Amino acid sequence: MNPAYLAACLAGAIVLTVESVQQFRKPGKSVAFDRFSILRGVEIGALCTLGERVRGAAFYVGIYLLIYAGLLGSERLLQMFVALSGEHAGPTGSSFLPDNSLTVNGLNFGKPFYIATLIMVAMVSGVLAPLERFIRSVAHRAANIPNGVFRIVEDLDRFEFPDYLDSAAPARDRFRLLSGFDHRFPDGTGWNTPSDRQDLRGFLKQIDVLHAAVIGAGRYRFFSTATTESLSDVHDLLVKSYEKLCEDLDGLKTDSPEAQTRFYQAAVDLCENMKAIFAVQFIRNGRSLTALPAQPNNPRDRLYGRLNGHLRSNEEANADALLGATLACAMGSFLAASFIYWLFVRFVLGLGVFPPDVLKSIVTQSIGLAITGATLSFFSGFFALLIRDIRREQGKWAAWNPRFPPVSRLVGTVVLPGVVGMAFVGLALLLQDLAFGYVATMDQMRDFLQDKWRYLLFFAPLGACVSLGVLIATDQHDNLIASRTILVTLAALVPAVVLALICVLIAVPNFTSAQEGWAWAIWYLREALFLLMPLAIFLISYAGLLEMSEKRKHLAAAAVAGEG
Repeated sequence: MNPAYLAACLAGAIVLTVESVQQFRKPGKSVAFDRFSILRGVEIGALCTLGERVRGAAFYVGIYLLIYAGLLGSERLLQMFVALSGEHAGPTGSSFLPDNSLTVNGLNFGKPFYIATLIMVAMVSGVLAPLERFIRSVAHRAANIPNGVFRIVEDLDRFEFPDYLDSAAPARDRFRLLSGFDHRFPDGTGWNTPSDRQDLRGFLKQIDVLHAAVIGAGRYRFFSTATTESLSDVHDLLVKSYEKLCEDLDGLKTDSPEAQTRFYQAAVDLCENMKAIFAVQFIRNGRSLTALPAQPNNPRDRLYGRLNGHLRSNEEANADALLGATLACAMGSFLAASFIYWLFVRFVLGLGVFPPDVLKSIVTQSIGLAITGATLSFFSGFFALLIRDIRREQGKWAAWNPRFPPVSRLVGTVVLPGVVGMAFVGLALLLQDLAFGYVATMDQMRDFLQDKWRYLLFFAPLGACVSLGVLIATDQHDNLIASRTILVTLAALVPAVVLALICVLIAVPNFTSAQEGWAWAIWYLREALFLLMPLAIFLISYAGLLEMSEKRKHLAAAAVAGEG
């Protein structure tokens, strides 16, 4: 590359970096903490350390620099695709555009600045605000900055908190608020609103369980960042609220409905704030509790171990299912494609003996198909889960009924993962051609783009179908039996069938001798099957692995209940 052009690219990157840092320092407007009174009006930067903010800024800037590099590279590829004629090709096969005042050897010095300026204008003006919020959210998540706490709070609400750490333990080792409430109002005697009693007991249980990890001595052990200055103010507020609630309980009268109502509201508010700060600490600590022994001896550590497993179970189950399904997709696609190729060559082309070059072609094409399908499935599924998890933490991903799916939300979520999957498929295909020596010059790069661009475009909607199936399986596997989960997941491939048939018709060349009649029809169906088969294997494996993890979770819960 021309050194002067490289200097222009670096200068554009520096300008973009400075503006990205300034943009990252602005508070995000998409984060809603209004549910939790202790976090109202608190900026995200006040909940994390300087090191965490620096890491977040580094990820944020890095993503924009990747976009900048991608646009620069895309512009050069498009230039090759459109302008390269070969008439003025140099020794490496690259052509040169006519020189003008802004170009040296056909390289426009102004383009890096134009692209960097375009990105900055879109960033600052809010034209692409949803994309900017997504990039910010990804950077926050990568740096463990609490951009949202709703997912952790929802998981806390679903956790089965026990009434006591140990039913046989002495009173001093039991939960302070819950035991005090049960002692003061045995079986609800003297409590004026019986309908609220069980809800109140649930709130008091959550406060008692989370107390040690949020404002008690346990926070120094469970959370490595809990003692930082950024959370000291909110911790002080929680301590005062907790002590005030204990004093109110000690003086609570059985003949004062107004006082009981105030106590109820104070307990609700403290419980919500306790869960919110626990979630902030949990996220900043890498979404995990630390210093938990592998085999805890005391009831409190056993309880926190179960709580930690509960909060991490869904995320770990999704990640394990994604990796397992990708591996199954790669292996299954290779074996199935090899078998289908063998059947086609044996019975359609009529070859009784397979020469070495035919066997080599079958193996290499099957490997390429396995890599392509696994790449599309993994990255489309990964980014779909990432967007879903970010929106859950921000309280923007509600549960839904499969009979009435949120079409606009699902469709809006799967577009970006589909495009990302397509980009990685293009990279995988290019690396394969580079590895086999098919692309070594600029002319060959142009031929690669001309041959593959229509084919590649179809991978964006195909990746969106994979993302849709991943979201359906992730959201519905807890509510459906295994067979029904797999069926509704595969329903996401219905549009993919039409896409695959169209793709083969207009974007896949037929280099075989099966050019007409039934032989062509079989070839046509074979190519469509090659597009659909990896996606189906991936989604079936993903849904099945999620169901297996759900079964293991139920067995573990039953074992815990049996021990209790």
